[in-house]
Amino acid sequence: MTADRSPVLRRVVAGLAAAAVLVPLLLLWQTSRTPGRFSVSEAGAFERGSGPRVTTLEGHAGHGGGPAAAATSVDALVAPPGPADVALTLTARAERVELAPGVATDAYTVNGTTPGPTLRAAQGDVVEVRFVNESVAGGATLHWHGIDVPNAADGVAGVTQDAVPAGGSHTYRFVVADAGTFWYHSHQVSHEQVRKGLLGAVVVSPRRDARPVGGPEVARLLDDAVDVPALVHRYGARRTVQGATGDLPVDVPPGTAARVRVINTDNGVLPVWVGGAAFRLLAVDGTDVHGPPEVRDRAVVVPAGGRADLLVVAPADGSA
Repeated sequence: MTADRSPVLRRVVAGLAAAAVLVPLLLLWQTSRTPGRFSVSEAGAFERGSGPRVTTLEGHAGHGGGPAAAATSVDALVAPPGPADVALTLTARAERVELAPGVATDAYTVNGTTPGPTLRAAQGDVVEVRFVNESVAGGATLHWHGIDVPNAADGVAGVTQDAVPAGGSHTYRFVVADAGTFWYHSHQVSHEQVRKGLLGAVVVSPRRDARPVGGPEVARLLDDAVDVPALVHRYGARRTVQGATGDLPVDVPPGTAARVRVINTDNGVLPVWVGGAAFRLLAVDGTDVHGPPEVRDRAVVVPAGGRADLLVVAPADGSA
């Protein structure tokens, strides 16, 4: 009798052991799945923490564990009032653009071009941009990629502002605290609007009294350097630099340096290099590199959304 029950008992024990392993794994898998919908307002209890109190959104307690802080609307989180150092209007449109002779594509332009105009400012400037959505269906915003801005100027539709509908406008106001290479782009349906070219470069020059970290040789070269924004973007299968396919010639006097601000606006990595000459990697993502050495026959890999500033000196004999 005992011998007859042993195979059955072994099967039962094996089944129970397998269930003990598989059931927890199935429960873990189920709880790790991404939900079909997610609402920030339903994310759970607000964590007060133990740090200093900060201004909060309406209806939420301040940081620090005490009573609720005075309610402050996100709309109030802007640069202080007063005259702007840089003021401009950027108008977004849906239109057909020509990338090369005979090659056109449906795109989103800013002030009639894609990429849009390069926004230039100096470190510490107050920037005020009036954004007009002329004909982008579904709404649009502007996000200042890499720039530390107050919440109301961050351009994240549905979080810090409503998307600007076609025919509407919105004013962004912020102080550019850091020098470097940045870019702006839509943050509404961004997988489509960025891909179709609603973007542009931002160049912030350092304060005159800023101490250069590249060293005296780099500082000397930068004094007369030609500043070259190089926003790289792919429209379908065509890669462009500043909206142009093929080569983009830049006139640089012999013996003079060029600061090439490479901006990778696509969703993959971008290797960049200088053929036949040495170069220096001046900055990465808007942060200067300390004492950058000359590099030759090497590539710099720029990640999606990243920036790399290269310093290249034109040959003294004028050769290309």
